Amino acid sequence: MSEPLPITVVSTADPVLRDSTTLAIVLDAPAAVALSYTMGSEAIRRTISDISGVLEDEEVRLEHICLNCALREDVIPTLQRLAALERWSAATLALPVGAEPQPVAEAIAAAGTQLRIASVVTVADLTTLEDDLLGDDLLADRGYELAPGDDRAVAEALAHQIEYADVIITPDRNARGHDLLDHIRSRESQHWSGLHGINGTWLFGQHHDPMRSALRNDPRNIEPALVASEPGGPTWTLDLHSSRPFHPARLMASIERLASGRIRSRGRFWLPTRPDALCIWDGAGGQLAIGDGGTWVGTKPSTRLVITGTGNERSRLRNAFTDILLTPAEMSSGLSRWAGIDDGFDPWLGGQATAA
Repeated sequence: MSEPLPITVVSTADPVLRDSTTLAIVLDAPAAVALSYTMGSEAIRRTISDISGVLEDEEVRLEHICLNCALREDVIPTLQRLAALERWSAATLALPVGAEPQPVAEAIAAAGTQLRIASVVTVADLTTLEDDLLGDDLLADRGYELAPGDDRAVAEALAHQIEYADVIITPDRNARGHDLLDHIRSRESQHWSGLHGINGTWLFGQHHDPMRSALRNDPRNIEPALVASEPGGPTWTLDLHSSRPFHPARLMASIERLASGRIRSRGRFWLPTRPDALCIWDGAGGQLAIGDGGTWVGTKPSTRLVITGTGNERSRLRNAFTDILLTPAEMSSGLSRWAGIDDGFDPWLGGQATAA
């Protein structure tokens, strides 16, 4: 039986960076094949190439144009077809612009023994990183939405790409962008500067662990990234945490104070009305997603938000966080008095009966 085909997944929010990085990897590892996808309104475009040039360039029509359907109906079958040919020793999978790598890596890892995820790469432009990560542009504003109704911000997509990646590649140098990147990327990730130094052989020789990588984004494990905030530095990160829950009414009334602005915020919180529910906080690009992350699985409930920015929002965010928490006096009266109270968060967290 032949060895599984090692795959490096490339994600980005910029089509030029995606294509140039994919080419650079193939040039450094000429025995590799490159599989690239672009999402259209009625079909997906699949391109297969190697060091000899373009081998296939086809439009594939799907019943539904979405990443999950593309994965199931074309991406994984095509990778399996390429592996069965035994013509190449490795493959680069260039995702559609704005696609998040985590579900792709998990789907390929579960697809059988023919394929192996070697590494996940995200490519970012340091000169535009501050606007891309902290601005409020939507993917649709730039023509990069993955499907009709994809209303994600560029910041949301890029943050999830960077935070999940094993390697972040930046083609340029920019001190301010570099500092911001180090505040966002995982402690376990590597940062490679420049496209000329890409080591394709190294990328294909790694063993990406989707389960371990998913833990980087698990709100139970949330923590500041690589660097501490320097006094007067261009980028700062706040680590706001407490054993107390948010007060539901104060959170609802003041959520904009804690979520608005040019910031990246993520973490967890709990509410006294649903003490068993781990609530997820994920904010970027002026948007905020909160949701039910399951139960605390035997761990003690806590509230922790890690917020990164470059503006003057720190005092506002610290004050908002403190104001929204239950006070010690409110905690001392016990949680039983909250039972059965409608907290207003059912649209985001589900019914309180199911969350408890």
